[in-house]
Amino acid sequence: MIRTVRYSAGGGVQVSSEPGAALFPRQARDGEQSRTVAREPGEVVWIDFEGPTDEEFGLLAKNFGFHPLAIEDCAAETHHPKMDEYQGYVFAVMHGVNLGANREKFATTELDIFLGPTFLVTFHREKMAYVDETREAIMKSPRMMSEGSDFLLYEILTRLGENYLEVIEEFSKEIEDVEDEVFAGAPTRTLEKLTGLKREVLHLKRVVAPQREVIRRLSQEATVVDEKAKAYYSDVYDKFYRISETADVYRDLLTGLLDACLAVVSNRINEVMKVLTIIATIMMPLTVIVGLYGMNFRYMPELGWKYGYAMVWGVMVTTAGSLLYYFKRRGWL
Repeated sequence: MIRTVRYSAGGGVQVSSEPGAALFPRQARDGEQSRTVAREPGEVVWIDFEGPTDEEFGLLAKNFGFHPLAIEDCAAETHHPKMDEYQGYVFAVMHGVNLGANREKFATTELDIFLGPTFLVTFHREKMAYVDETREAIMKSPRMMSEGSDFLLYEILTRLGENYLEVIEEFSKEIEDVEDEVFAGAPTRTLEKLTGLKREVLHLKRVVAPQREVIRRLSQEATVVDEKAKAYYSDVYDKFYRISETADVYRDLLTGLLDACLAVVSNRINEVMKVLTIIATIMMPLTVIVGLYGMNFRYMPELGWKYGYAMVWGVMVTTAGSLLYYFKRRGWL
């Protein structure tokens, strides 16, 4: 699906799903492919490719004339966040996250971006909530596009960052819950939760860190981004910087919780082993006594004694009680 959002001072905002040919009012001349999608001076155009077909995907190279390497990056299912600057436009790869009602694990979706002076082309294979939110916000406030395509991209990246902040909040709640579980007994499933959370936080860190660098380059190096807009991109950079630093804090916290959980489990094992050792130690002399009187010799001194059975029990109880008293005095119980 291709959605086109056009803004002009006189016509306001127009949203449509246009066929490929209608996207490009100016045809290529002299063998060159045109990236001019504006129909009049001052017009800003946003073309969003969502889950495009093969035919729609071909428009990126056929009608826009984007660099083959950039097209290749779009074709790849996953690509690391990056930014490349070409003549007249910037190509960037970002990763967004969509939070559902029941989030089972942290997962991202790639967003490919082509930014020119008067146009913005976004390409993604799955539905992205923050892209739709930006489109809806434009419909309510058309002046969002009046500042240019670079400010439009800023609006998208701001919402992308806000979604990551929601992920951070979700991680914070889950870490608090699992922390309570750790010090409440640390069952095996708590170890599994900690391991899964740490894996997701590391994924978050691997995704956010290079995106922070992409935002930095957009705010400092990209020639198609106006100086006025670069200050706003710096604000987005600060947001991603905080997310990256928070991910580092969570990673260290989860590492500490894992160590604490293993220590608690180890202590529980030690307690069990201590009890079993005490029981075994008490039973050892009793086993000797019972074994001694369990021998099958015909002539044994106490076999004919009337109170021999009671005496054996008395010796065993006294031995066990003495050992328990000794262990308690040593602080082993």
